[in-house]
Amino acid sequence: MPSRHDPLLERLAPVKKLARYKRWGYAIALVSVGIAVMLRLLLSNVIDVGIFVTFYPAVFLTVMVGRFGPGMLSAILAVGAADYFFLPPIHSIALFADEGLDLALFAANLTLAVAGISLLLELLDRLWRQQDDLRFVLDTEPVGIASVDAAGGITLANHALMTMLGYSADELIGRPINAVLPEEFSAPAPKAPSADSHESYALRCDGTPLPVEIRRNPVCRHGTPGMLVSVLDITERKSAERIQNILTHEVQHRAGNLLTVIQVIASRTLTTNRSMEEAKQILLARLKALGRTQALFAAQGGAELRSIVAGELTPLTDDVTISGSAILLPSRIAQNFSLIVHELCTNALKYGALSCSGGTVSVAWERQGDEFVFSWSEGGGPPVREPSRKGFGQTVLNELPKNFGATVSAEYAETGFRYRLTTRWDRIAAPDDALKLIA
Repeated sequence: MPSRHDPLLERLAPVKKLARYKRWGYAIALVSVGIAVMLRLLLSNVIDVGIFVTFYPAVFLTVMVGRFGPGMLSAILAVGAADYFFLPPIHSIALFADEGLDLALFAANLTLAVAGISLLLELLDRLWRQQDDLRFVLDTEPVGIASVDAAGGITLANHALMTMLGYSADELIGRPINAVLPEEFSAPAPKAPSADSHESYALRCDGTPLPVEIRRNPVCRHGTPGMLVSVLDITERKSAERIQNILTHEVQHRAGNLLTVIQVIASRTLTTNRSMEEAKQILLARLKALGRTQALFAAQGGAELRSIVAGELTPLTDDVTISGSAILLPSRIAQNFSLIVHELCTNALKYGALSCSGGTVSVAWERQGDEFVFSWSEGGGPPVREPSRKGFGQTVLNELPKNFGATVSAEYAETGFRYRLTTRWDRIAAPDDALKLIA
């Protein structure tokens, strides 16, 4: 749980580490008192020291490692060892009056020390456990959480928020909240919270904006106001909304183009060199093919790329060449390709090779190493010019491929329009063979 570190708890961190050896507490009691006895015997031959001086560190160490039970055992052993080895009569548990009083005071001091230290350590253990529990709850929460003080500084932030914004704990803690949520907090100190969650944006550490949903909740601790801020990354939601808007515009765009396509089909079918019955059958067949193409656009399952291309081109003209292996595209990629191919067909009908007799269209795709390449080439049509304005059709051709990591190039040559789409094979080849060669 990244927050401002308490200096006292930091200094007591070694005590927390000693608790790892708690199961060895009783053994440590025996060893530490034994060492205290030997150390006291060695010191008595060198300098004049108090009888009990070496026993206090042994008892304190034992209680810090093993807590109350081992601590009391070490205290009892220390009192017994001091009586037997150092209080007259030596090597006897009998005591004179003065020495008995000293030993009683020593025992009382050790008992109080063990009880007091054990109680203090128990309180610290509970505090550390509460911190660990809070750290676990906050850092497993997928929503970013920050605590903001009255001055607008971030005093606490969980792992999700740091990952979301790209900051480390040291970089984020203490930073003004308006440095990461500038739209939400235009001033350093937080304003009155909003009643409901709402959309805004956050700034990552590199300065790029991140769409987020924010909820602000006022808090007051010890009479000091503050705020708890929840931050949810809504990048995927915004991306889905953008795609939905594109699809909605495409439906409207297709409705306008559909009449043009039908008119072209009719004009190319109802020619003077065909009988009325023959023209009728051809026209119905082409309109049915056109209907299948429209149904493919709304399909939820996968679709073959050849079916998408042929569905758009077959009802229009015979002057089309299609080459490429049969590739099954998952639903999202299939819809994107359906939009792109439809736009290319519509433009060819209105302005390009399919708008006049003698025009040809060549469509090809292939896998080149780790890349997938799709190309559309027109020839034999009227001169083409690059559009002077960027309409929705240009958005479909240039922006929609970015949804699956593709780059595009368009060439408005005198010989005809050319369009090339390139992406990494694994960008459209999903795991579990969602995209695979089927022929």
